[in-house]
Amino acid sequence: MTKGTRAILLALVMVLSTVAVPSIADEPGHMPNDPFSNFDSDISELLSDWQIPGAQVAVMYNGSLVFNKAYGIAANGTDENGAYWSSPVTDDSKFRIASLSKAVTAAGILTLIQDGTISLDDRMVDLAPHLLPTELEGCDYPNHSTSYSIDDINVSLLLNHRAGFNPSVDPTYRHWNSWVGSWQSDSCIDKQSLIDDFDNGNLAPIPMERILSEALRRPLEYEPGTQYHYSNVGYQILGQIIEAQTGMEYDDYIIDNILTPMGIDSMSIGMTMPDQRAEGEVSYFDDGTGSCHFPSGQDEDGDPIFPMAPYPDCGAFVIEEKDGGGGWIATASDYAKFISNIDGTIDSGVFEDQFEFFTKNTYDFTSTWPYGGGIAFRADDEQTWRHWGAFAGSSTNFRREVTDSGESVVFVMFTNTRPDGNWKSVRENTIAQAMMAVDYANTTPLDSENQEWEWPEPLPPQDDTIIGESMLILSSPFGVSSNISADWHANITMREDYGIDLLPNRELGVRVQIDQHLGDADGNLSLSEISDFVDLVKSARNLSDSEAIGCCIIDYTALTPVRGLDITVYPPADGPVMDSNGSWGWIESGELSGITDSRSTRILDIPRVGGVIEEIPLRVLLPSPWELRYSAMQSVIEGSPGDFTVFRHQAPVASDIRITLGENSPPNTVASRLTGNSFISLSGPTQYAGECIDSALDQTSQWWTVHNNGTMMLSIDGDSLEFTASQLNFVHGDVASVVMHCMDSFSSSSNWNENIIIDGENPTWEASFEIQVDGEMIELDSDNSVIEVPSSSEFYFRFYAHDSNSLPVEIEVTSDKSENWRHSAYDQLEFMDRFFQGDQVNGMHLNLTERHEAKLPSEYSISLSVSDDASNTVTNDWTIIVSDSAGPTIIPEIFANDTPISPGSPARAGDSIILSLTQSFDDLDAIDDVMWEIRMNEQVLAEQAIWRDIEKTVLPITESGTYILHVIATDSSDNMEQITWGLAVSPRLGVNLSVLDTVVIGDLTEGESINIVVSMQNTGADFGSGVLCSGSTCSDEVLVSAANSGGPGIFVAELHLDLNSSNKFDLRFDWTSDSASSNGSMEIQHDFIIQPSWQMPLQVLLAVMALLMLLAWLAHRTWGPESLRP
Repeated sequence: MTKGTRAILLALVMVLSTVAVPSIADEPGHMPNDPFSNFDSDISELLSDWQIPGAQVAVMYNGSLVFNKAYGIAANGTDENGAYWSSPVTDDSKFRIASLSKAVTAAGILTLIQDGTISLDDRMVDLAPHLLPTELEGCDYPNHSTSYSIDDINVSLLLNHRAGFNPSVDPTYRHWNSWVGSWQSDSCIDKQSLIDDFDNGNLAPIPMERILSEALRRPLEYEPGTQYHYSNVGYQILGQIIEAQTGMEYDDYIIDNILTPMGIDSMSIGMTMPDQRAEGEVSYFDDGTGSCHFPSGQDEDGDPIFPMAPYPDCGAFVIEEKDGGGGWIATASDYAKFISNIDGTIDSGVFEDQFEFFTKNTYDFTSTWPYGGGIAFRADDEQTWRHWGAFAGSSTNFRREVTDSGESVVFVMFTNTRPDGNWKSVRENTIAQAMMAVDYANTTPLDSENQEWEWPEPLPPQDDTIIGESMLILSSPFGVSSNISADWHANITMREDYGIDLLPNRELGVRVQIDQHLGDADGNLSLSEISDFVDLVKSARNLSDSEAIGCCIIDYTALTPVRGLDITVYPPADGPVMDSNGSWGWIESGELSGITDSRSTRILDIPRVGGVIEEIPLRVLLPSPWELRYSAMQSVIEGSPGDFTVFRHQAPVASDIRITLGENSPPNTVASRLTGNSFISLSGPTQYAGECIDSALDQTSQWWTVHNNGTMMLSIDGDSLEFTASQLNFVHGDVASVVMHCMDSFSSSSNWNENIIIDGENPTWEASFEIQVDGEMIELDSDNSVIEVPSSSEFYFRFYAHDSNSLPVEIEVTSDKSENWRHSAYDQLEFMDRFFQGDQVNGMHLNLTERHEAKLPSEYSISLSVSDDASNTVTNDWTIIVSDSAGPTIIPEIFANDTPISPGSPARAGDSIILSLTQSFDDLDAIDDVMWEIRMNEQVLAEQAIWRDIEKTVLPITESGTYILHVIATDSSDNMEQITWGLAVSPRLGVNLSVLDTVVIGDLTEGESINIVVSMQNTGADFGSGVLCSGSTCSDEVLVSAANSGGPGIFVAELHLDLNSSNKFDLRFDWTSDSASSNGSMEIQHDFIIQPSWQMPLQVLLAVMALLMLLAWLAHRTWGPESLRP
C-alpha cells in the first residue's frame, strides 16, 4: 500500500468514525478537586505566552489515557465575502510529529531484530544494497582520501547517530536547484544523471532513495562509531532497510506490524501539499517562504518553474520523502499510546525486552542525555525519556517519567507553529514541572468502563432514500497464489420511512416495523425496542464471507472476515412512532482474508443482486502497483487505476460487475509524424500526434521534447506537437531528436522517439498550358497569372517538379471549379479539363430582369502546391477567365389570341398568332446587345433586328397547316445560336363540308337500281355524323372526320337508290355535330340523267344492226367482193 493510499484510508476511517455514535465527554473540565486543574492552567499559559495558534496535549498514566485536550485553532482564513473564519483543534486533529518519527522507525527495526531478519551488527551495505551509489568520474568513491568507509556502518550505529554523517549537511531538505545548480561544485554529486533521470527537474522532487545514494557517494566526516552527531540521514537509511528486508512499503510495514496491533489508527505518513493532506490534519503557521520543491509548469525553455511557497506548504521540505526520519502525522493521544507500548507499560504482544532496546547505547558514556533507539534518555535515570521534533510550522515533543511508586507518565505536546528563541527550554521546564505535579492517584482513565455512555443525537433528515459510502482496501501481496488481506468499510444511512427486509411490512417504514414486530405496537419506540433492533441489524450484517456482505469476490472466491465485522448501528430515535422523519444507519468494518489463484491477473467481482449495500458507492483501493485493466461496466466506474469507485446502483442490469486487475506496466506509446517523410522542413511546421495507451482510468501524463545534439530545444505538454525547426535554431542538415514521453499515475514511463534530418531547400517546378480550339492546339503562357480560355475548350495542364535530394516530389493542383476538384501526382502531373461559364452568368436560375442584364465572365482559381519529402512547399496561383464563346440561348414561346399554345389549346387558322422571345437571354451580354433574325417558310420576318423590335413578333398565318420557323441570335462577340422548328396551326372550329367527287355505280335507267358514292371533306376542326339522302331515301350514318393541321377530314357516304322514274333525282347530305353544337344539310349538285324504260328495246335493235354492218365491212376488207356472194 502506498503512502497516498494509506493516507486516504485513514482519512475515510476518520470520516466514518465521526458520524454520530455513542461517546463520552472528551474533556473532564475543571470540576472540584480536578487533578489536572493546575496542569491545564500551566499549559494554557505557556501556549498563550508563546502565541501558539493551536496545540494538542495528551497524558498517559500507567498505560491509560488520563488527559487529552485540544487548544486553539487548526486553521483559519477569510471566506469569499471577506469574513473571518476559523476551525478549532480537536482531539482527533492530526499534526506533523517531525523527528518523533524516529522512535517509530526504531520500533520497526526492533521487530526485524526479534524475528531474526537482521541484527544490530549487520552492515548497512548488506541490508540496503539498492542505496549503494555508482562510481563517478572525479569523485574518489569508494576510495576516499580518508579511511572512513560506509562499509563500516551497521544498524547499531545508525540507531545511535554514530554512522559518521556530517550533521551540518542534511541532504533530506535539499531543493532540486541545490542539487544541480551551476554553483554546485561537489564532484561526488552526479548532476548530469539527475538532470537526465528527472527531466531537468520537471519530475522533481528527488525520491529519498536517490537522495541517500547521492549522499553516500560523499566522504564521511568522521569514522563510524567514534562520535555522536544527530542525523536525519541515518534514520532515513533505517527506513530503507525495513523496505529492503520486508519487501513492503515502509509505512505499510509499520502500520501492519506495529501500530495496528497497538490499536493506533490515526498515524500515517504526511503529505506536503495542502490539498493532499489527511482528513483532520491541521494547518501549519509559519512566516517563511521558499522555492516550492514541486515544479509548477515550465518556462519557455522547458525548464521547471518552482514558485515561491510557504515553508510548511512545500517551500522548505517534502515530508512524504522524510518518512523514516520525520514523515509521520499523528494525534497526541495515539503517540502517547505508542510510547506506552515501547516502554513496556502496555503489552500489545509486538515487542520483547523493548525497554532495553530503546535505551541501548554502548558508545556514549559521557552525555547527559544519551541517544538510544529513536529516543533520548537521562544517563543517570534511564526511566526518563524525551525527544523533540520541529519543522517549519511544527513543534513537537514527548517526555516520559515515572512516579515515586514506579508508574510511567507519558506527556505529548504537538503544536502547529515553531516559535523562535528559547521556546524549547521554556517548554521543557514547564512540562517537567507540570506533568509530575499531578495527583495521578486521583485521575480517572478517559476510556474507563465506568463512564456513562449516551445515545447519539438522532441522525438528521435526508432527502435521498439511501446515502453512504463503502470502501474495499486490498493489501500486498496480491500476486500469484498469494494470501491476501483486505479492509472493508461501509457507512450507510436510510430515511426512516424506508423499511427493511429484516422485518415484515417493509412498506410501513422502519419505525412502524420496529414498534409492531419488535415491540408492543403501542405507537412508541422504547430504548429496549431500539436495542432489540440494533441487535437484529448487527446479527444480520455479521455475515460469513465478503460476497454475502455485498463487498466482493476475488478470483471467483469470496473473502473471509478474520474476526467478524465491527458493526455500529445508529438506530432511529426513541419516542412516538409518527413524530420523527429522521434517518438511521450503521457503520461496519473488518479485515478480510483470502487467496488468489495461479493467474497473473486478478478478477474482482462486485455483487449486484439487489441488496441495500449496493445502493451506495463502493471505493476500491489496490496495492501498488496493481491497477484496473478492464470492465464491461466501465460506465459505472470512476476514479484512478489504483483508486476507483463503483456506482453499482447505476448498472443497467442486475448482474455482478466484473473488473480485471493487473500489475501496472508502462503505458504503450503510439506516435507518428504527420508532416514530411524521410526529412522534415526547416521553415515549415512539423507536426506529430501520439497517444499514451494505459488503463481505462489512468490520466496519463504526456509531453514532447525536441533535442538538437543532446540539447533540449523545446518541451510541450499534450498529445500533439508542432514546431518550426528554424525557430528552434536548427539549420539545413541538422538532425532533430523528437521524443514523446508517457507517464502513468504510478510514475511508470515509456518513450517514443525519432531522429529526423532537416531539409531546408525548397523543390523546383515548371508548368506548360495548352488549349484545343476547333481541333487546333494553342500554347498558353504559364508565367501569366491570368489566363483567358474559351468556354468548353479542352485545357491541357502539364507540371514537372524536382528536389535536390532526388526524392519524389508531390504535385497537387486544386481549384474552386467544383467541390473536391483536385489532381495530384509525384514528379510529373498531366491532365485535361474544360471550363464553362458558371452560375454567376445569365441563366434560368435568375429572374427575367436579372438574366437580361450584362454579366461578367466566370473566373476560376487554380492553385499549385509542390511539396518535397520534408514537406517544404512552394505554391503558385492562376486565375482562369472563361471568355465568351457561346451564342445566346433562344427560348421561343407561341401565343394564340394571347394564350400560350399547348396540345389542348393549339393555334388555329384565323387566330392572332405571336412569336415571343421574352425568355431568351445571352450568358454575358445584355439582351439589348443581341441581334436577331426571324424567318417563316423562308419568308424573312426580321433581319439584324434589335430586341425591342422582335421580342413580340406577329406571325402572318391565316390558314391551318405546318409552318417552319427559324430564329437566329448573335451576341456582341459574334457567337451565333439558331433554332428551327415547325408550328402546327389547327383549322377553325366547327363543321365546314364540301363535295370532292360523286360516282354512280349501275345503269341510270328507269327501273334499275344504282349506288351513289359521294366523297366529301370537312375543313372544320369538329367531328360530326351524317347521312346521304335522295328524297326520303337515306344511307346509313357515316362519321364526319375533323380537319387537323395536316389537312381536311375526308369521308365517303354511299346511297343505294332504286330508279322508279326517269325524273332527275336530288342528293343532299344531312349532318349534325355535338362538339360544334350545330347541324345542317348540304345539297349535292349532279348532272345524272335517267333513261326512260321504253327506249331500251329500240336501242337493242339498233345495236344489233350496227353490229351486223360492222361484221360485213370487215369481211369485205378481208376476203374481197367474193365474200359477199352467195
